[in-house]
Amino acid sequence: MAYGQTGSGKTYTMMGPDNNHAGYCEDTVLIGLIPRIVSSIFEGVKNAESHLQFTLTVQYCEIYKERIKDLLDRKQSKYTNSPQRNKTI
Repeated sequence: MAYGQTGSGKTYTMMGPDNNHAGYCEDTVLIGLIPRIVSSIFEGVKNAESHLQFTLTVQYCEIYKERIKDLLDRKQSKYTNSPQRNKTI
């Protein structure tokens, strides 16, 4: 969880710098907490014993003006497609 005033570095800490303006950090040394954690989870799944099965559920929430919004929930999102990544949000 990241909490703080506007411009205090929450996004930088959680995602890393966005020097290429692509919405993510390509520098593996500077990536933020979220990409590191997600990579670690998928690496664990990849390296698990073959008889194990996994179900992964992800929520990416924003709290703004005392309202909670799941940024990955299509029903709550005003966006239908991200032009930078060509992925449905």
